[in-house]
Amino acid sequence: MSVQTRNQGTTSAKRPVKNKRYYLAKSKGKNKDTRIILLNPDDTTEEGRRAIALAAINKVQVGDNTIPVDVITVKVDYSDSGNANDCGACEMMNVTYRALGGNYMTPVQRAFDGTFDSGDLHIEDLQMNHSTANHPVATYRCKDDSLQNVYFHAKGNWKEDKGEQFALGFKDTPGYNKGCLNYGDFIEFFGTPDETLDAIEIRFKQTDGLDTDSVYLLSLYCGSSYRIMRYQDGSWKKQSGSMKYENGKWNVTGDVLNPVEGFELLNYQGMDWFQGVGSVQDMMAMKTDKSSWVQKLVDNGTISADTFPAWTYYFESLVDDDQLAIDYALGKKVPYNLYRWLRFCDSCDYSKGGNWQRTWKENLYKYACPESVLSYDIFTDYLAATDQRAKNMQPMWFLEEYASVTDGVYSSEDAMRMYLNKIYDCDTLNSKDNDGGCTVDAEVDPNRTSDETFTNPYAGYGSVLFNNIYLQQVVWTDSSGTELSLRTVAAAMRNVQATIDGVTLHPFSPEELRISSLTNGSKNGRNWLVLTTVNGNTSPIQPPLTLFTSMPCKVLDLPPFRPSLKDVGVFVTAISKQVISSAV
Repeated sequence: MSVQTRNQGTTSAKRPVKNKRYYLAKSKGKNKDTRIILLNPDDTTEEGRRAIALAAINKVQVGDNTIPVDVITVKVDYSDSGNANDCGACEMMNVTYRALGGNYMTPVQRAFDGTFDSGDLHIEDLQMNHSTANHPVATYRCKDDSLQNVYFHAKGNWKEDKGEQFALGFKDTPGYNKGCLNYGDFIEFFGTPDETLDAIEIRFKQTDGLDTDSVYLLSLYCGSSYRIMRYQDGSWKKQSGSMKYENGKWNVTGDVLNPVEGFELLNYQGMDWFQGVGSVQDMMAMKTDKSSWVQKLVDNGTISADTFPAWTYYFESLVDDDQLAIDYALGKKVPYNLYRWLRFCDSCDYSKGGNWQRTWKENLYKYACPESVLSYDIFTDYLAATDQRAKNMQPMWFLEEYASVTDGVYSSEDAMRMYLNKIYDCDTLNSKDNDGGCTVDAEVDPNRTSDETFTNPYAGYGSVLFNNIYLQQVVWTDSSGTELSLRTVAAAMRNVQATIDGVTLHPFSPEELRISSLTNGSKNGRNWLVLTTVNGNTSPIQPPLTLFTSMPCKVLDLPPFRPSLKDVGVFVTAISKQVISSAV
């Protein structure tokens, strides 16, 4: 009750029922208590007692083994009337990555110890996902808190928010970056383009008005190194600290900046195709184009400017800190990991010609995890994830086990690598478009250029990343030249096994597609409302008829999981064990 809410999403803003983001720990007004009220609390089971304890601290679990959260997004997904695509795909890919294990998981997933602690509450055996955990729900409304005269409002997906910091691995992860300093713990002091850290420190110590009770981070204008400063014994002193992987576990000592960061892609071209950044000047050129997050800073009076760094139109930082967003919008520093990736892509841009293939093949592993990016490509191809190849991507960067950071200096240039394991907003999969139609040709080439007679439904058809993967399908995974092919990754994904609810199956397969889409959110006796729409009327029905779409893998010319819906001429989508919305 009394929680803060705001609308979420781009397409949903045009729909009669909006996506809603609920801040369970933030009050919507002064003198109002934010509370989670359980309608049927049960203290006779461990699961029930856990739910009661979490509600007391304004948190919930979206799934049985998921990390508790206090921000929930309910997506209506008009494009997918059954809600099977988003819920099913996220579940399927979370299971697939865990089943593949090893290099297919992120460093934070590999390190997470499975615990959650808050006060006296201790939970074990949790799993870290990067794709948002979610399940279908039917939502109801009531005009007062009596819960009388309740009426149906809309169906939707009950989801972890895509910006979630703890559950999705950004900060305070036990076993990985817990103990690191996060944005909000310090004041950042910025270097100029030509300054070294030594020069920045000298200028810092000569600056009047510094807060001696605060911690300061000295950061390069463009670079990964930094320094932490504290006021001790009457003077500012450089602090020591490290994050190292030793004897099979991560150790964080002293003052060290949390290395994890990520960015969301906001558009369907330009830098979001990983093109056009060959220098710092390309990335930081001041432009009048404004993204929505920059526009909000301008509209609320937080910043006053007419031009902004070019990259801010295409990306938004996923580190949840208002001051960092302001500093990025004002161009105070270059987001170095993102810049390093974009510059690499420019050096082997397929559209420029030349011997880019060798550069890509032999150097990709220094900038991104090959297993992660190739498996993401396979996911977007097989499931026709047309909206997941530009906008609706959130690359994340992690410190690798073979590297470390000591006193603000990383052990190697490739210490931080990009992963694409985060999958979300998957309503437009399996032939769906944003208007709910099944319009995507099962045989469409994801990389074919749009022209006067053809519009490619894949938003990223010109992306350097996906074209390079297609045109140069074998890459190195290490400095020894160990090779990995796209076809090998596809085979691994299709053949790997996992046990889900006591059933052993192949998670990246039609078998798991059926189970994920039908049972997601319906475990342990959770029974969601059964709905069907016939000629515009909504009414309950019995457990559904199901028919699932599956596309072939176009770039590898591999067969589909099952025939596409277009082939069978029927449009049916199932969303949970007992939920269906259908039209024939």
